[in-house]
Amino acid sequence: MNNTMSESLTNLRNVLTTWYMGLDDQTQYYFESVYSQNRRAIANGLGGWTVTDEELDHNSTLAALLGIDADGEPSDVVPHIAGAMAPVTEPANAQANQDFKLVWVDINYGTATSGYQDAVEVYDGSSTPVFQGIVDLPALDKDAQTPVQIDVPGLQAGTYSVRIVHNAGGGFDAAYALKNVGLSSCTDGELTVSAAGN
Repeated sequence: MNNTMSESLTNLRNVLTTWYMGLDDQTQYYFESVYSQNRRAIANGLGGWTVTDEELDHNSTLAALLGIDADGEPSDVVPHIAGAMAPVTEPANAQANQDFKLVWVDINYGTATSGYQDAVEVYDGSSTPVFQGIVDLPALDKDAQTPVQIDVPGLQAGTYSVRIVHNAGGGFDAAYALKNVGLSSCTDGELTVSAAGN
């Protein structure tokens, strides 16, 4: 068999692998029973119309077709980006009306990602957003870390809450996360902007 997966099978895995892993045993059994009787029908029903017959013949179970390890969990097969530390400012003592950098570290607990985005929101004491930004990040291997930073325009003196959504395009529930995008997570923090000269 040609070891190159069709684009249709790649797409099917990206969409359905973590969904299948999140099913209870009985529901998985029902899908496997149908697949064993009519592979083409179940592949078509799940949206894999152009998965090749050769690929269906090569995969005797639906789990195999979707590239699933029987003992795996949904979070084992997707990127899972999280914060390795609370965000800090540079300089450490941010001053009122002066630009500063917000700095944090991402870690990937899941499979390698080809690239992703972190989203940042800064809120004042009344929970009104005063800054929002996106950071585009390159590939990150499993268990790898990367420093991340974003420029924040000067804020008034005060205490602010910060939320970073790591891998902002991902999902928060592993069972519904796209395999090629992965899981999101949030890190919350707080920052203080001092009055000028303090």
